[in-house]
Amino acid sequence: MARLPAEFRYEYQSELDQLSRRRFYVWAVCGLVFWVAALCLLAGRLVAAALNILPLDILAHLETGMPALKAVLSGVVLMAGLAYARRRTIGHQQVLQITFWTLVTVAAISATVDVTRRWFVETNIGFLAMWSSHLFACLILPLSARQAVRPALAMLLLWMVASVINPAETGLVAFPSGALIFNALTFVPGLIVCAIRTSAFGRQFEKRMLEHSYSMFSHELFDARRIHEALFPDPIEDGSFRMGFKQRPRAGIGGDLLHACLQPVAANDDGQPARDRLHLVVLDVGGDGIAAALTVNRYFGEIERLYAEHPDLNPAEFINRLNRYSALTMAPIGVYAVAMCIHLDTDGTMRWSGAGHAPALIRRADGTVEEVPSTTWPLGASKEADPENQSRSTTLQAGETLLMYTDGACDYPDADGSRLGYHGLRKLISRVPMGQAALRWPDTFLGLIDQHRETYPENPHEDILIVAVELAAERSLKTPGRYDTVTDGLAIGSGDDRTPVTVSDTESVAVEPRTSFERKEEP
Repeated sequence: MARLPAEFRYEYQSELDQLSRRRFYVWAVCGLVFWVAALCLLAGRLVAAALNILPLDILAHLETGMPALKAVLSGVVLMAGLAYARRRTIGHQQVLQITFWTLVTVAAISATVDVTRRWFVETNIGFLAMWSSHLFACLILPLSARQAVRPALAMLLLWMVASVINPAETGLVAFPSGALIFNALTFVPGLIVCAIRTSAFGRQFEKRMLEHSYSMFSHELFDARRIHEALFPDPIEDGSFRMGFKQRPRAGIGGDLLHACLQPVAANDDGQPARDRLHLVVLDVGGDGIAAALTVNRYFGEIERLYAEHPDLNPAEFINRLNRYSALTMAPIGVYAVAMCIHLDTDGTMRWSGAGHAPALIRRADGTVEEVPSTTWPLGASKEADPENQSRSTTLQAGETLLMYTDGACDYPDADGSRLGYHGLRKLISRVPMGQAALRWPDTFLGLIDQHRETYPENPHEDILIVAVELAAERSLKTPGRYDTVTDGLAIGSGDDRTPVTVSDTESVAVEPRTSFERKEEP
């Protein structure tokens, strides 16, 4: 089965070995049954002659006894092969060898007995014994047509030798060419049986393996998706921020990632009060499926490390470091990604930097849509940082919504294949009701995108991730930070230690060891 994948060949060979062992024992036992029957026939005639039930006719006894002798000798050969197989753990190749030599030996015995019998009696059995033993093996043993040809050729050669010694016995005298062709054609039915059965066995095996592989792949994909989804944060439903998101991977698991964490920021000497900061990173790896998901996991680890070791990085510095990581580890294997990093404070200050990512959008309170574009090239395009990449800033007020998305939303086709596009996506924003909560934005917006496609909305063209963020109408200072406490870019305390941070002369803020929301964990 050369067409089988490499991972199936071991299972195919193992199953073929087991089948060959079982069938060989059946074949050998059936041959022994025939041998016992021949012995009983010979013994019956001898007993009858001894009791004078049958006349003592030497030629008649030879006529019956010679085939019986042939059966006895063939039975001895079968017993020898069976004993050899019982002492060893045989596989398909060993069964082929034992079968070949057994058939050839039985054929040699048959040819010898037939030629010898010709000297005593007039008979014309010829090729029947050889042909029947070969056909019997083809009917029981799992032989391919090519494997069955070898003993057939050996038997045909023995028959030709017997024909030279005793041409009258084999029929070669009257029709030399016709007898040779006829006896060669007698092997064809056995070869056809072997070819059909081998093909059927291969198809059944391949079907079972594909079903097993699909079942195993589905189970592992389910586990992989569970682990992949655990990378995403829970929606933020309380505190100073509201955040909701919706992902729809194309192949059950994809290359989109949302990383979010809360961080307390202490007051500084410029008079800015203590506040919370929401770090957001949306990342889109080129491609989709398992390969993209594996890449996302690597990026997630690097993002976690950067925020843990350098919590004071501004968005541009963060993108530059993530680009360096991508250029050193992902670009050499041809994997690239785009990303958008946004820092949003409770006072509405928003800073961002984007690496080739689709522009984020802000729907203002008056219904206008403002673009938040990328500031540098995609991740991995260069090992050096972009000297022109600088963090940009704007403000987000209560009642305004920040929308982040991956390019799968723009590439979403309809039944005719036309893309929604960036401008079409912006138009859809105006159809979202004013005052829509951020937690409901992704579902509503994705529903509008689905309306663009008339059929199969559950089978997107690419991975889709939609994130909506807004400030809570009533904001309160919460400081359970996951990473170090910073004061406008300067780390002054550890998030793992409960350290008071001076906010003013009269108040302080304690830093808790955990975030205000936990990561999603599947049971």
